[in-house]
Amino acid sequence: MLGDDIRDDLDLPYLDLPAGATDTAGRYRVGPLENGSRTLFRGGDPVAAAPGELTSLTALVPLSHLLGRTVAELRRSYLDEHGMPLLRAGRYAVD
Repeated sequence: MLGDDIRDDLDLPYLDLPAGATDTAGRYRVGPLENGSRTLFRGGDPVAAAPGELTSLTALVPLSHLLGRTVAELRRSYLDEHGMPLLRAGRYAVD
C-alpha cells in the first residue's frame, strides 16, 4: 500500500488498513464482483475498478478514504506511528 516503503525506512509499524466492503468512506460503495473485478462508486458514478475477489477490496476500500484526504493529511498519516489522521484506533477516522 502507498507509504509502506517510507514507514519501513523509518522503522514505523505496518498500517493495517481495514478493507471490508462495509468499511468504505461515506459516499462510496463497492459494487459486486463482476467478470472478476469490482468497481468503486461515489453515488452512482464509477471512480475506480480493481481485479480479484479480495484484492479488489484491499485496493478500493482504502482508496475511498484516501480520495477524501489532502496530500498533507496523507503524509502525516504515513509518518504517524498509529496512522493518524487517516486512522483512529485501527479504524478509518470519520471527520
